Amino acid sequence: MRTVGTQDRSEFESDPIKAWDRGRRLDALLAMALPERPHGVWRARHEQLNRLDDEWHVAVARRLNASLSKPPADSAAPTSRESHAA
Repeated sequence: MRTVGTQDRSEFESDPIKAWDRGRRLDALLAMALPERPHGVWRARHEQLNRLDDEWHVAVARRLNASLSKPPADSAAPTSRESHAA
């Protein structure tokens, strides 16, 4: 990989194995946010299909935003210092 420019590019992983692993983890994270799509053939007007697509995208955005707004499970647990201070 060749990086051009003066900006810090440390967010790019230069090791292909680590980059592949990170990509797989991100794909798994995003796959959890996708709602189920019904299987089969759909027949509808173009406007109706566009509306269904918009509703699907809103559902995905809501799931992603909900997962990002949750605090990590460890942050709610008191630390050992906090439990001894009480």
